[in-house]
Amino acid sequence: MRTYILSLIASGFVNDIKSLEEFFSKTFYAKQYGNIKKLNSIIRKMIDQLKEWEFIKDNKSEEKSDFVSALKLSFNEKLETSSLGKRVSELYLDPYTAHYIVESLRIIQKKEKLNDLTYLQMFCSCLELRPLLRVKTAEFDSMSDFINENSEYFLEILEQFDDEYDDFLKSVKTARFFMEWLDEKDEEYLLEKYDVRPGEINAKKDIADWLLYSSSEIARLLKIHSLIKELNKIRFRLQYGVKEELIPLLQLRNIGRVRARILFNNNLKDIADIKRIDLSSLSHLIGKSVALDVKKQVGQDLSEEKIKVKENKRKGQIGLNDYK
Repeated sequence: MRTYILSLIASGFVNDIKSLEEFFSKTFYAKQYGNIKKLNSIIRKMIDQLKEWEFIKDNKSEEKSDFVSALKLSFNEKLETSSLGKRVSELYLDPYTAHYIVESLRIIQKKEKLNDLTYLQMFCSCLELRPLLRVKTAEFDSMSDFINENSEYFLEILEQFDDEYDDFLKSVKTARFFMEWLDEKDEEYLLEKYDVRPGEINAKKDIADWLLYSSSEIARLLKIHSLIKELNKIRFRLQYGVKEELIPLLQLRNIGRVRARILFNNNLKDIADIKRIDLSSLSHLIGKSVALDVKKQVGQDLSEEKIKVKENKRKGQIGLNDYK
């Protein structure tokens, strides 16, 4: 309900508590719920929560009379979103998730030790990414070891007897899954180890991309500019499933994670290296048509005739006529 309340206020569809309560009283949900008085009480609690999270401005309408009853004052209270609240609504985020991201970014800003795990486990703790990967009983020990070995990178570590400990373990396992994807593990490996199919990988990636983009937008509004670059970098890597070292090569069209890794492993690490290598050698690595396109992208528009077989290198099979 908090998502709908924030959306109604952000869009200007309602502008005070009275109009908000009137709107919900006419919904099918209200008819199902039955108790309008209790429903209005829930709405007011949600409003208070959104104010506490600074998504709604705490404004009171001005009254000319000296005395205004608490009930009337409450009804006349104007509702307006803050710039942060409006952006949260535009991003279609649950305000609960947005508040968690706000608090997490503030912690990260002050944290000395960070790595990919810090950010990955943050968005794996968001409601939108559920269902998370299930932790099997046989995995408990290895998961505990992983948490202990990387304890300095977590925003928070729950105790084993905490009510939300199972959810915490699931978020860590899901974060590990994303870490392996960023470490360039292929879909077959991820299927065997995590039982996550290619379609599920894409679905998780799409949600994670949305959460990372939302996090960067929230960081911008909070003026935590130091984190925006890192969030965008992880978002880009997540799209392709690559290590950071391949980012420069992925700026090129028709170069994905496989071709980028081939180029990098052959000491072609950036645009300058691509410009330097001859077309023939590049063609042997990624194919003639792609090599021509890549050369064109870096400002070297070459023709196919420029591709020559290197000296002492044989191209294709030797025919009988070659022995005459």
